[in-house]
Amino acid sequence: MNTLLLLIILGLTFLAQIVMPFLEVWLLDFFLFVSPKDKKMRQIIVKNFETHGNKNLKASMMFMVTLAFLVFTGANFLQIEFFLVSISKFLAGANIVAQKLDLSREVSATNTVTLDEIKIRGFLDQKKIGDNPESGVIENYAF
Repeated sequence: MNTLLLLIILGLTFLAQIVMPFLEVWLLDFFLFVSPKDKKMRQIIVKNFETHGNKNLKASMMFMVTLAFLVFTGANFLQIEFFLVSISKFLAGANIVAQKLDLSREVSATNTVTLDEIKIRGFLDQKKIGDNPESGVIENYAF
């Protein structure tokens, strides 16, 4: 999938390089149409385009490759985000997981770590949607 996206972006970059000289002349003609007093400069500017064509292509290539890299990494970040959310849903089994951790150093038989299921169930029942969607925000729960 990533290889396909990278090849598409690379292909579009090379197509843009082919179009760049024509685009330069079209933009020049547009600006000269907007500002007709500078039409005398057209031949000098076109000759400048031809003289500095290699430098212009290299600069535009660097710009397009940088832009392509940003698009590619942005797509990868979205893919990584989707992957992390999917893995967290798979591992947690729910959108919300409640755990009580025992952080004491000593281990003893009397030191039990439990959640008060009766209080939690009462709270969740109050917040359950049920028949009226305005009454709560919880669709379902399980222990």
